[in-house]
Amino acid sequence: MRFVPARGGLPRRRLAAVAALILSGALAALSGPPLAGAATRASASFAAATIHALGAPLGLEISYESASPSVLGTVTVRELAVRRPSGETLLSAEKASIGYDARAFLEGDAGAALRRLELSGVHLELELGRDGPLIERLAESASGDRTPGEGATRLEVSLRRFSASVEDGRGGSWQLDGRSAELALESGRIDAAVSGTLGGRSPVLGALSGSTLAFSVSGRGDAAFTTGRWEAELAVETPVGDLRSQRFSLLLRGGSVEARRLRDDVPIDLTVRLAPDLSIQASARFERFAPRRSFSPRALPPGLVPWLSGTYDGDASIEFGANLSEPRFSLRVSGGAPPSVAGPGVRFSVDASGSPESVAIRSLDVSSSDFDVAVSGSVLPRTLGLDLEAKLALGSAGRLPVLATLRALGASGAYFALADGISVAGVGFGALVAKADVVDGVALFKASVELPLLPPAGSTGASVDVTADGTAGETDAGDGSADSRLELEGALTLGEEPYLEARATLGRLEAGAFVPLLEALLGAGARLLPADLALSFSLSLASDFRRLSWSTGDLVAVAPSLDFAARLAAAGGLEHVEIRSSAISIAGYQASGSGHYAFPAKGNPSFAVDFTLDEIPYAFEGALADGGLDLRGDYGLSLSIRDGPFGAEASVAVESMPLPLPFGTALLALEAAGTWTSLADWSLLVERLSFDPAGVDSPAIPSVAFGALLDQDGATLRELRVSDPHSSLTGSALVSWVLGLDPSVALSLSLDSGGAERYRLDGSWDGTVLGATFEFEASPLARVPGAGLRGGASGTASIAGNAERLAVDAVVSVPAGGHRDQEFSLYARASWLDGRLSVREAKGRYGDNRVEKLSADLDLEGGTAALEADWSTQGGMAASLELSLGTETPGGSLLEDPLRARGAISELRLGNLRVERWGFSGMRDLDGWSFSGDRNELSARILGDGAFSVVALPPLPLRFTALGRFGSTVQIAVSISARLRPLMRYGFSPERSRYSSAPRE
Repeated sequence: MRFVPARGGLPRRRLAAVAALILSGALAALSGPPLAGAATRASASFAAATIHALGAPLGLEISYESASPSVLGTVTVRELAVRRPSGETLLSAEKASIGYDARAFLEGDAGAALRRLELSGVHLELELGRDGPLIERLAESASGDRTPGEGATRLEVSLRRFSASVEDGRGGSWQLDGRSAELALESGRIDAAVSGTLGGRSPVLGALSGSTLAFSVSGRGDAAFTTGRWEAELAVETPVGDLRSQRFSLLLRGGSVEARRLRDDVPIDLTVRLAPDLSIQASARFERFAPRRSFSPRALPPGLVPWLSGTYDGDASIEFGANLSEPRFSLRVSGGAPPSVAGPGVRFSVDASGSPESVAIRSLDVSSSDFDVAVSGSVLPRTLGLDLEAKLALGSAGRLPVLATLRALGASGAYFALADGISVAGVGFGALVAKADVVDGVALFKASVELPLLPPAGSTGASVDVTADGTAGETDAGDGSADSRLELEGALTLGEEPYLEARATLGRLEAGAFVPLLEALLGAGARLLPADLALSFSLSLASDFRRLSWSTGDLVAVAPSLDFAARLAAAGGLEHVEIRSSAISIAGYQASGSGHYAFPAKGNPSFAVDFTLDEIPYAFEGALADGGLDLRGDYGLSLSIRDGPFGAEASVAVESMPLPLPFGTALLALEAAGTWTSLADWSLLVERLSFDPAGVDSPAIPSVAFGALLDQDGATLRELRVSDPHSSLTGSALVSWVLGLDPSVALSLSLDSGGAERYRLDGSWDGTVLGATFEFEASPLARVPGAGLRGGASGTASIAGNAERLAVDAVVSVPAGGHRDQEFSLYARASWLDGRLSVREAKGRYGDNRVEKLSADLDLEGGTAALEADWSTQGGMAASLELSLGTETPGGSLLEDPLRARGAISELRLGNLRVERWGFSGMRDLDGWSFSGDRNELSARILGDGAFSVVALPPLPLRFTALGRFGSTVQIAVSISARLRPLMRYGFSPERSRYSSAPRE
């Protein structure tokens, strides 16, 4: 028998050495029956030598409960344990079966004697911090070569139910649970198939701590794992979600590992290459890849979950240098954004590459049918630096398109944003500048944007012009452009207790410069805002993100076209608003006051208001409680709204409340109560409602009083009385309506004085078409203030049309009227349609003057007017007039724009003077009116300040010049020279060639 001692550690690799240890130790311990003779003695001596060679250098203690050796080539050991020198168990196995070649064993070559090793119930416990030296010594021993006496043998290893617990020394713990493992080593080659699960908890994993990896690996290669082909199947369960099973092929070559994902029904190709120096290259290509098909979320942030259901195309790669250093990546991805996150039809694409030091964004595009955002530039992650350009086209298919090109840049806490111009719904804003500095946890920010202004009156000025890409073109801001700016500045304290302070200032905002934007926001409602409305304000606010306070001391609004101006000082927070002072002037009315409104998070909202309107004081206060409203105020004002058994109940009362009106002051008195269940079930009983003039200072205000009952079907006005100094009327009114989605209204009103004066109005509206008739008789003309008229007017009017087209026909007559000391009569028939007023027939008499066959046409939209009339007197004077007017610009204003007039007087009879036809023309410009005959024989000029001039020239028989001025007195200077000459060219009769005041024969 030959004994070969071990050289430099174990004679074979780790697995063979451990197996030999188990085998030799078992045979040595069982040296006795049934073994006998030389075999027993040889195995005992070899076991002793092996235990000394393995256990002593490693400091390990090997024990077991029982062993069953067999001379037929198998040894079974039960309850095997390998302990550290300190006594803790390193490795344990319920059962270990070792197959061996008895001849080789008896010859002393334990490494060559091993043929098969089967282990079950194996558990390994490692603490890397403590067991590191042991692992290194085992690795060194396992790497030793075979001795010359070893032959080329095949070793088969099989494991069932094996596990390992590992403490990595960095706060992490790992657990391996193996289902099975089959290995075969022969001639330096290895075939293996291993499956199981690996789980762990470690700070390195972060949110993935607690994950479990299920794996299955099989393949063949050399025993040193430098070459070979393997296949692996992996599935991962993590706290955030589960990754379904993935299959890979592994190619080992020259110490490098290349892993390729085996394609299945998930369209993604993945390749990973690991070099011996631990450098890594990974790349992936995917087409219509849906993450949801591979990954099932469990606890992802809600904002990320919808992205898993999308499909994406593109490729990605990442590279690490030696020892996982210097990572670099590239990414090209496109797909659709989740509708629940970004709305329907939103797509994106990104093309970027870089490293932790710098990321280059070649393109980042997000678009839909309604917007397009394109970003390019670079980001410096370590310094939080950036240099980005973004082109925005927002709402391009909607009502509020925005065009802009922005640039953002900065690093290390200092950042800027710039834009040459911004276009919003066709309104051009000027330069946008924003700046933010973060210092010691405080972010200081400042931003400003130039607002467009209307050009000065009488100039062609220009507001900001923004091109299609959002950049600003040439501008001519004119005077005051520096004031048309919105500025924002403030500070934000970061950290656990954030705090914000900010101030916004608006120099001047002119609504007329925002007409396209207002129409896009408000639709037709934008037309209600005056074009000359201007706003300015400054607003300060502060908040710790639990509370808020704000104040403004100089909010100013003006609109000259409405004779409107207002100034407001206010302050407030999350639970109250205080109007400290206000002053409003509109259409001659003057108002000022203050107020307070509180809406606490716990408690009842309340409010109080004090103000004066045209020197009339008003004050009221109220509160909301238990779903009801109580309001009390001056002049007996009270309002109460409560929930009752049959719905909401309300009551209101007012006693002699003065109301300023344009022509005086009226006193309002009201007493009413009602209930509300729904739009289809409500009622209001007005016991008394009256308007009365406030004394002799309001003679033009009539006295009106009535009672009424209103409900969901209509209203009935009873005891309706209207009276003024000229008459007293009584009557009634009936109104029926349908409320809801298809509204309609019908009205019938009648008033009668008990004499000749009466009125009647009947009308209806079906939600689209309006129709009404109005009749009146003997309406006193004395009601026209300051006109000095007597008599009564009668007539009818009919109205028909809709919101886009309205037609009116009216007939008015005054059979016998008086104006001061003159009698007059009037009859006219007129109509209105499509912006055109037409007087089809009119005639009248004033003293001795009579006008007949008068017709007129006034086109307000076209800017034209025409008039024809015949005039005569009882003294025999007469004439016919033709006149036409038109603006120089079609569609201009007849009242404001320059006009041209042309006309003729025919059949003129003034005593003995006869003129068959005399033509003239005229015009109105910025200075006044001018007229002249066709041959300039007579010309006149009237200026806006009242100055006038009249010049008569031949061939008129009278030459003169008259200058003067109209005013409280008329001053005239006249120069006259008479020259009689034939007037045949003007159609004068030869026998009546002189101007004469003699009566006609």
